Amino acid sequence: MTTTPAPHFKEQHQPNHEEIARRAYEIYVTQGKPCGHAMDHWLCAEKELRLPVDLPVLAAPKARTKPSARVAMAIANH
Repeated sequence: MTTTPAPHFKEQHQPNHEEIARRAYEIYVTQGKPCGHAMDHWLCAEKELRLPVDLPVLAAPKARTKPSARVAMAIANH
């Protein structure tokens, strides 16, 4: 049996200053702490953090077309 995959949409994360700074520092450390590349590390961190994220689209709950018999009876009695 083949199932249809759930639909997805791309969401682009908007990182804040602190997130970018943290990631830029991680890049700096993993590259051996080279001097003079702070802007490169910052731009690389921004680019990484802004990559679109693939998120599943949640199905909306099915709307009821008419109230249950108990709800209809309660409405009728008021």
